[in-house]
Parts: sequence; C-alpha cells; structure tokens
Amino acid sequence: MKEFIYTSLIEFFPLPSYILKGEKIVLCNEKAAKLLGYEREEIINELFLKFSPSYQPDEGNSKDKGEKMIRKAYEAGFNRFRWLYRRKDGGEFWAEVAIKCEGDFCLATVINLDGTCDHKDALDFTPVRDYLTGTYDKRFFREKLEYILKAERKNSEVVLFFIDLDRFKEINDALGHQAGDELLKQIARRIEEILPSNAMIARYGGDEFVVLLEEKEDKERLYKLAEKIIDAINQPCRMEGRTFYVSASIGIACYPEDGLNAYTLLKNADIAMYKAKAVYDETYRIKFFSPEMEEEIKERFFIHSCLRQALEKGELFIHFQPIVELKSGQVKTAEVLLRWENEALGNIPPDKFIPLAEESGVIHDIGDFVLKEACRFINQYRNKIRRSLALSINISLKQLERLNFAEEVREILKHYGVEGRELEFEITERVAAGNIKVITENLQKIKELGIKISMDDFGSGYSSFAMLLNLEVDKIKIDKQFIDKIERDRENKITRAVVSVARELGMEIVAEGVEFEEQIRFLKGLGCQYGQGYFWSKPLNEEDFIAYLFERNI
Repeated sequence: MKEFIYTSLIEFFPLPSYILKGEKIVLCNEKAAKLLGYEREEIINELFLKFSPSYQPDEGNSKDKGEKMIRKAYEAGFNRFRWLYRRKDGGEFWAEVAIKCEGDFCLATVINLDGTCDHKDALDFTPVRDYLTGTYDKRFFREKLEYILKAERKNSEVVLFFIDLDRFKEINDALGHQAGDELLKQIARRIEEILPSNAMIARYGGDEFVVLLEEKEDKERLYKLAEKIIDAINQPCRMEGRTFYVSASIGIACYPEDGLNAYTLLKNADIAMYKAKAVYDETYRIKFFSPEMEEEIKERFFIHSCLRQALEKGELFIHFQPIVELKSGQVKTAEVLLRWENEALGNIPPDKFIPLAEESGVIHDIGDFVLKEACRFINQYRNKIRRSLALSINISLKQLERLNFAEEVREILKHYGVEGRELEFEITERVAAGNIKVITENLQKIKELGIKISMDDFGSGYSSFAMLLNLEVDKIKIDKQFIDKIERDRENKITRAVVSVARELGMEIVAEGVEFEEQIRFLKGLGCQYGQGYFWSKPLNEEDFIAYLFERNI
C-alpha cells in the first residue's frame, strides 16, 4: 500500500524524483529516468551512486561522499546538497538534490542546474539553496525578484538590502577558508533570525548577502531593521577557541523609485552599500540609495581608469608647502603634496584619487614616485645651495603594510644620496586599523634610518597618546579643524591639552591650517613650535618654492 502511495506521489511530482531505501533506488518517476537517460526499469533497484562519476568536482570520492550525504539525511530527516550526475550516454550535469526521510524511506528530488531539462517552470519556482549557508542562492533570488517586479501589482513595493561583511578576507587569510565558511554560516543564521517572516535572504557573493522585503516603504523602520542586522553580525564569533568580531555595511534600494527591474535595483543597492562602506565616523554603516551616488560611482570609475595611466603620462607632480618655526619665522621643513592634472578631468583633488589608489594597489607606485621626487629635490637643492632642507612626505597605510617597505626606502635613499635625517614620514590615525604588527616593524626600521615620524591630522580620528608612544612618533600635527575654531571654548581646550601632553612626552608640534596672526600668537603662547598654512604660503610648485626659499635666504 505504501509503495502504491509513493508511486502515485512521485509520478505527478513536477521534478525528477525517486524513493530511496538505504542507498538503493526503489521507485522513480519518468522525469528522473529521462533526466538520467535510462529506462525506468534500468534505474529501479540500483544504488544511487551508480549514476555518478567516480569523483565529484571537489575531488571527493563519490561513494564516500554520497554515503555521507544520505546518512546525514536519515539522521537529520532532511539534507540538501549539490551533486554531479552522469547520464547513460556519459554526459555529466550539476544538480541540486533534496532528500526528505521518514522511517526507512527517503524522497529525493533532483534539479538540473545546467539548464538542459524539460522542467523549466518547476525549476523557476523551486527554491535553490546556497550549498554553504542554506540561504537561497543568487540565481533563484534574481529570478524571484524579476517575477515579483513583473507581476503588475499596482501597490507593490519592494525593498532590497545589500549586505557586505567588512574585512572578511582578513579572517580567511588568518584562519583559512574552512573557518571563513563557518563564519558565513553563523552570520547567515543571525540575519535570518532578525528578518520578518515575509523576507527572503540569499547569499549573493563570497561575503555578500541580499535581503528582499515585500512591504510598503517606511525608511525609519527599514533603517532600524538594518541596525538590528548589523548589531547581530557584530556579536562575537567563536571559532577554533578564539573570539572574532565582524562588522558589516548595508545599502538599501526601494522599488519603484530606485529601479524598475531587478538589475537596476540590485545595482543601486550595491552602490549604496559601497557608499556605506566608505563611512568611518558613524556607528552604523547604512545608506539609502540616491541618484547622486550613481554619478559619484561613474566619476570614481572614470578617475580610477585614468589613474592607472597617470604616472606613464607624466600627469603626477609634487608641490611644496613650507613648515615654519613660530619663534623665528624661519622655514625649517616643507610638506610634499601630490598633485594630479588630467587632460579630461582637469585638477583632481588628492582626497578623490588617493583612496582609489589605495583600493587598487596603485598607491605603491605612486608612493614610490613621491619619495623619489622628494629625494631628487633634496639632493639637487643641497648640491646647488650647499644647504640641506628636510622634506615631509605622506605615507599610506597600504605602504606601511607592505613587508619590505622599509628596505625599499633604504634603497631609494641610497640611490639619491639622501640621509634619513633629511626626511620625515607623515602617517595618519588610520594606521590603528591596519596590520599593526607589520606597521610597527616597518616604522622601527624606518626610524633606524634616521627618518622622523609625524602623526598627521591628530585629533580628527580615534588615536591616543598611547598609540603615539607605541609607534614612537616624534611629531604631531594638530588638525586644521581645531585651528580654524580656536576661538571656541571646546576647540581651545582640546588644542591646549594636546600641546601640553605632547610637550610632556617630548614630541614636537605643528599646527596645520594657520591663516591669521591671532592664531600664531595663541599657539606661541601654548609653546607650539611650528606652523603650516596660508598665512605663510599656499602649496607651491618646485620653481616657485625655490624662489620662495631664496627670498628668505634659506
């Protein structure tokens, strides 16, 4: 009786299906026989593993792996996995197998993922799961989204969350891909627990998830949901006896205003996510899409494309801004500032192209160019004037994370005949977020060359005096935002405190962005040694800078 029921059930089932007892196929429908290229009688009473190649694409033995998958289904009552089948004619195809067990019997359904089957309708509306996290996969998510958007629902409103884990690659590199996979499983479960019942989640890429919500737009409520997702992701993860913390960025796009089809909606949610990822000063990295973002992305893409050729075309050059001793008014050093002039884009501000250079890795070539240009100038100026002038150079976090960076600096100094005492390297508070072990080792080796270390834009981020001591910083540069508002009580007190503690620690102090005589009087009264800003000079090209120095007999 039970066999008759099973036969009737699977015959009318829309997918290729068979009944297992143990590892043996005891029943199958016509669709399963057709998919494998056999007559039904040739399949019944055969082992499930007969219709597979000896090895799966991951090099796992089909027999061992298949037995494990079936055993797991019997033990848990259900299992879903990807499997490579072999047809009677020798052809192979990828499939998703779902096995549901009850007692001694299991119902297995097969979805041909290579698309060479006759059950397109069933495939389109049968959920396909990500093999790792158990969430829906990218393909099914897109098809589901397209279907919803084409359903012509007058009052239909759809919201997409695009979620990307921050710095996931570092965990993979540190602990290996197995630990990374386990982390993704944990994160997927946490997100699913937060979502409302009408939401659908899919793994969209390596460390990316997308969430689909079919509901009326309420941005405040959507933002709060995104906050809950990030809070869940931020909870500690335990792996291999160690605790790790992961953060995430979320971009949100809403139908119909942010896109009328799946492609546009996903693209715009992705753009919003990248804008959220660029935020450093907010508790939650969450952004709703806006049309301005798309224009910014296009501009970034164009700048990025041009940047790769900027060095070859000779479009990059350096300017100099004097750093003056407040007591004597004499120029003691100068900061080297990179400039870029492109024939199509004109003058491009460093804050637009430096982050792109860091993202793409071009920063290493650009950094070498700036250091070489500075050393060339120092050498030529010393030989011509018979007097040395130290220059201060901005060094990127990415440069400091390069294992052989200090040795490369040594070679450049040797090539140009420049001594370490003729250079200062400016770093920013962002080094605290980098590979601090490699950074510290590089800075120690750089100081051994005689190069001083300055902390630029001090007070604008999250650094501490403890970090300055750990990195053996020689000089701090007080950020322009404090100098601009020095008449305000808060900024005044912060500036006083920074100067006082820096002096106690034996560090030199430079005030950035000085423009007025009153600021100089205030800074001198505090004991600040140096100033930099338009009060003395704007950044100058090489020819004008040399003339500026000659005027002051330097």
